[in-house]
Amino acid sequence: MSNAEFLEAAVKLDGVSISDEGEEFVATCEEEAEGKIDATKVFASARSAGLDVTNTIGDFDAGHLRVYVDKEGSE
Repeated sequence: MSNAEFLEAAVKLDGVSISDEGEEFVATCEEEAEGKIDATKVFASARSAGLDVTNTIGDFDAGHLRVYVDKEGSE
């Protein structure tokens, strides 16, 4: 799976938006029901594409979790 395929898969996920931050993609996962934020499918899409998740930052007051994905993948 290429970067383009990762992007295509990730933007189809409910409650997820993607931005391009230079060397990384940032997937922002929005709060779902009962105050839960689930990034499992973003992690799975990155793993399927051979890309590494480099950081995860939650802002629970704002109701989102940001998942940082390295565009270069595993070395």
